[in-house]
Amino acid sequence: MAPIAWSDVVGYAAQMSAVSATAQQLILDYVNITMSVVNFGGEDTPKTKLARVLLACHLGACGPIGGATAEILTGESEGELSVSYTLPPIPIGADPFWSRTGYGLSYYAMLKSSPRARMPIVSGNGGGDCW
Repeated sequence: MAPIAWSDVVGYAAQMSAVSATAQQLILDYVNITMSVVNFGGEDTPKTKLARVLLACHLGACGPIGGATAEILTGESEGELSVSYTLPPIPIGADPFWSRTGYGLSYYAMLKSSPRARMPIVSGNGGGDCW
């Protein structure tokens, strides 16, 4: 299973085909290389593949990198041209970054449900991985 391709992302969410080729490569590099697979059962699990796809969709839909926006038009004007945008309301207690898209919320829910994410953090006396 290992790394995903952009075709996996588009197969899950067709609107991701609008993401520029440069952004696709940056997003794929991030999700395939830096996402910690231990949270999802290891490199070759279906859960890891789904997590990568959800994270890629979130990143593709979220920012200027993907060309799409998660903003809502809240005002327009004609004289002297004015346009206003805002982000969707964030549920109380939710993380603002993950709440910008449904993909982000789904990824975050998967991450929080992993046994590793529920482990207590043990701080050591210097450096290294605290997990």
